[in-house]
Amino acid sequence: MCLCIYRAVQQRPHVRWMDNFSKFIARQVPTTGNGIFSSCLWTGVAVFECDPNQDNMFDMQIKHRPDGGLLPAMPDTLFKHTHRIVAGLKLILEDSRNYFDQSLVLKYDVRSIPLKVNTKLFPEMADTVEDKRNTTAIVYPVQLIDNNIGSNQGLVTLLRQLMEQLGMHDNTCTHYEILNVDENIYWRTMKVRFI
Repeated sequence: MCLCIYRAVQQRPHVRWMDNFSKFIARQVPTTGNGIFSSCLWTGVAVFECDPNQDNMFDMQIKHRPDGGLLPAMPDTLFKHTHRIVAGLKLILEDSRNYFDQSLVLKYDVRSIPLKVNTKLFPEMADTVEDKRNTTAIVYPVQLIDNNIGSNQGLVTLLRQLMEQLGMHDNTCTHYEILNVDENIYWRTMKVRFI
């Protein structure tokens, strides 16, 4: 990717995606010491660009409290609305046997993989389905890191590197960073305490 595009995306509201990327590569000359395959346990990193036309909706600049202290991006009570989520899940699960009858999959006769509305049959959906925000046009691959975020040591190492890159370690950080990670990485990240 062109470095200037990446820098431009980093200056605007964006989401940083990180996930483990595993690949096995056959060795050309296997030995008893290194075996037949190289186990490449890497971390993939990309940025998702937020809609530049709606940049005014997102303010990623760090906020301060009236007393001058930093305002954390995460709420103090993360599970404050758990009852709403549980009620929504209960509603879906109780009505799940009949949910297909009112689903968008049935309404738009979706039969393709990946799932996509056929805009020739439903032209009123063309603007939504073909909008670039629903494609990979807003995704910019950044790098493959030779460090496995799937391991605890790899996760802590990558979080520390990100913390230093953003200036969190010396209070020079200027904006909040949104991370998009899978559930396993999310829960392990929530256990890490930054000091």
